Amino acid sequence: MRKELFRTHALQPSRQGIRPRLLSLLPSSRIVTFILLAFSTLSGFGQTLWGPALQGQTRQGPTFRERPVSVHWSEVPLRDAVVRLVESQKGGVLLDRRVDPGILVDLDVEREPLESLLQRLVVSLESGNVSNNDALKPGVCFVGDTVYIGPETAARQLESLLTFQRKRIESLPEKTGKKYLRRTPLRLPMLTDPRDALGRVAKSSGLSWERLETLPHDLWDRTDLPALAVYEQLTLLLIGFDRTFDFVSKDGSRIAPVSLDAFALESVATDRQPGSRDAGPAETKSGDPSGGNPSKGNPSGTSKPETRLPIPLEKIRFTLTIKDQPARGLLETLADRAGLELEIDEAALEKRGVSLEQRISFELKNATAADLFRATTKPVGAVFRIQGRKLIVK
Repeated sequence: MRKELFRTHALQPSRQGIRPRLLSLLPSSRIVTFILLAFSTLSGFGQTLWGPALQGQTRQGPTFRERPVSVHWSEVPLRDAVVRLVESQKGGVLLDRRVDPGILVDLDVEREPLESLLQRLVVSLESGNVSNNDALKPGVCFVGDTVYIGPETAARQLESLLTFQRKRIESLPEKTGKKYLRRTPLRLPMLTDPRDALGRVAKSSGLSWERLETLPHDLWDRTDLPALAVYEQLTLLLIGFDRTFDFVSKDGSRIAPVSLDAFALESVATDRQPGSRDAGPAETKSGDPSGGNPSKGNPSGTSKPETRLPIPLEKIRFTLTIKDQPARGLLETLADRAGLELEIDEAALEKRGVSLEQRISFELKNATAADLFRATTKPVGAVFRIQGRKLIVK
């Protein structure tokens, strides 16, 4: 019947003019009744089909953090558990570099809001699981559909920091402000140096860094975050170093990492205007002769091109989890990240029946470069030697 109701009826010409054939079949006394009935029926059907939307209302389900989830974890590594859970809800996870990704978690929960479940999880983790400061407990913070898990103080500070940076961005020229508010996903491949990630985020938005080399060397696991504003991405990537970004040019297009201690988050209405350089302590500690002001110690006032200072290999520490990766590809990536030239003695490997195509898995925390390369070569039966800036595998 409904299909018949919405069929198109041909119009037939007549001496009285053009009239719908359907109406011509009805007695004239019932035409008005038919029209009113049809209008009422269509109105009711429209309300059924579109519901409250016809009145400018929309029905919304629970927000990302309110979605009910169930987990049954028994000695599951923290990173694996949280990433699988959050990604199943179409979100992303950034695990702070100071949190041990391999700590085993046990949790059994049925249909609890995601935020409540994650709060329960971090409370269950002992403070000793956060390296560099055993007095800190893990905490959680939601940034849109991204979950940040890190030291409790950092998680608690993150929301205020984002609000603070957003207000400062609003004071920038419109053209520059739009660069910081542009939203894109953030995807980092395995073994990404966070300095490289920060450089790519800035460059893709038409921004440039100064003193990015002052950040310590590190390698991060694969990270896949949903769309975030550029300033949110920069803030999340830096907070693991107890840093944020500050403007070093009046239009805000040039930025530099600064210590969180240099920011008075409790007072948004400060005298820190774009281009001001009152970051002081952070840059002085890093050995910047200008004390954080690019114009000091540089008579021309022009910024120096970004350079990366060579870091002694023995001072680099690695924290990472490798799962089912080919040894050869891993060695190539690790050597590149460590600034080493990789030399593989294929003849020696073939003679001993060693294949670098074998897949390996391991987990390291705060390991030296020697520990890292040993964990990569030993499972396949290869050996390595570091000679100057060259990694020799045979």
